[in-house]
Amino acid sequence: MTLNEDSKTVDLFQTLDQTKPDLAKQCWNVAKGVVIKAKRYDLARKYITNPARDFILVKASYDRNTAFYDDPTIGGAQFKEYNENHFVEETLQLIEVAVALDNPKAAKEVQEKALAVVDDHRLKDAIPAPAKDVQE
Repeated sequence: MTLNEDSKTVDLFQTLDQTKPDLAKQCWNVAKGVVIKAKRYDLARKYITNPARDFILVKASYDRNTAFYDDPTIGGAQFKEYNENHFVEETLQLIEVAVALDNPKAAKEVQEKALAVVDDHRLKDAIPAPAKDVQE
């Protein structure tokens, strides 16, 4: 489904969402990165209804992959780096959607749980600080 052209991928996914919702649901994991990158939170809202619940799936995938860290045929340290980076990127997408959908509680919950797994500056900076009123 990836066309290496983000806007076309988003358009195709939107068409699937409108005309073949069951197929769109099956394709979500392939399209979600570009849909979120395009800030199409209207679509993301349909497929990420509970960011904290989706985090459980991201964490489970991360945990499964840690079993391969000691296997030199997989890549050892390089695979560990890949797995941790993938975990952070997937988590950042969930936080971004939660913030965009005005669900700061879910965003904070996902952030805290992810930081307990991987101490990464991107996770620490994922939730924008509330804007402070500027007094003149």
